[in-house]
Amino acid sequence: NGYELDTALSAFGLAHLIPLTKEEELDVATFIMLEQDDLDDLGVSPHDQTSALELIQALRSQPKQGAPERSLRALVQTLDEGVALSPPGRRVALAVSDQANA
Repeated sequence: NGYELDTALSAFGLAHLIPLTKEEELDVATFIMLEQDDLDDLGVSPHDQTSALELIQALRSQPKQGAPERSLRALVQTLDEGVALSPPGRRVALAVSDQANA
């Protein structure tokens, strides 16, 4: 679902790449297969490549529950439930709030 990819891109500080993903008709299954060379070919800046590769790795590391869209849905749900993103590197810190653990 494009909305979930948009949400994940936004969570990693890459909202400005949403038009590119739509223009290139990148779905979740295609997005998670991208490598650094592909991002370079798409004209993504080196700084944004770092963040995009972090997002791709996070999506790839999601449990295999079927379609890639389902894995993305799980990541987006986790982000929505309080996963902290550290500012400059935008790395997922996976620090869920104490309330979620209670």
